[in-house]
Amino acid sequence: MSNRSHPNRQQEEYDELDVQETAGSQDFERTIFIQTHKVGYLIGHHGRTILGFENDTGAKIDILVPKSRVLETPIKVSGKEANVRHALR
Repeated sequence: MSNRSHPNRQQEEYDELDVQETAGSQDFERTIFIQTHKVGYLIGHHGRTILGFENDTGAKIDILVPKSRVLETPIKVSGKEANVRHALR
């Protein structure tokens, strides 16, 4: 079996990924996977797209494996739960 993620994942699988809440705080994070060749679209020209998402939603978006060579790249979205859910819509 290959270590590569299946390229046709369903949204329900993303909902089950790596959700962590820190006790006693509003911190919430979710890790999703996007196709590696689309990471540039998420970042945008000079980072404008990703910064726009962060400013519009209040969530922090981190690319966990820059210059990934696999089919999918993990992206961490963190912040208050409502902000993270808004960013993932």
